[in-house]
Amino acid sequence: MDPSSLTRESFAALASRAGLSLSPSQLKELHEAYSHVAAMAERVRGTPSLTAESAMTFAPRETRRG
Repeated sequence: MDPSSLTRESFAALASRAGLSLSPSQLKELHEAYSHVAAMAERVRGTPSLTAESAMTFAPRETRRG
């Protein structure tokens, strides 16, 4: 869904369907932030390489002491 084309009314319907009970000011603030969050989510999608997070690397023979 294109964040720029999502009207406040459509956003309110999505929030309601998700079970959120928002005040008008909360709805306004979240609707304004939505396009930024959607853009961020688009940038981080995909399969990260092993070098993206060094904590994901585990080499049991190198860490074994004995």
